[in-house]
Amino acid sequence: MALQVANKGSKAALGGWLKNSKFCSASTRAISTATLPDLPYDYDALSPVIIPEIMELHHKKHHQAYVNGLNAALEKADDAANKNDLKTIISLQPAIKFNGGGHINHSMFWEMLIPPKDFEPPRAHSTLENAIKKRFRLP
Repeated sequence: MALQVANKGSKAALGGWLKNSKFCSASTRAISTATLPDLPYDYDALSPVIIPEIMELHHKKHHQAYVNGLNAALEKADDAANKNDLKTIISLQPAIKFNGGGHINHSMFWEMLIPPKDFEPPRAHSTLENAIKKRFRLP
């Protein structure tokens, strides 16, 4: 899932996961534009474990900040690529990695959470449980 920059004519283009993901939208520039994904549940779905106000703040403000930072860095990288300004492209890599990583991590995070009403505890004597007991000689 690494971000890759490939030369496409005179513009840099993101390849791989980010460009083809549901977390980005097509744009007129060569580098994809990141978008804030919708949550697969309502803000109050994780209550009382996580209160709705925290979910909304985390999604709409915190995650959106990563999206905004990534798009700003990608726009600057696109402009630099059009000017063949390699020094600027390289200097933008930390911002792209930081904000891109925050965006990707949060996008996966939302998908991993499950409302308490939908939680099903692991089956008793699961394959993993049996392997752990066997490995550590537990009863």
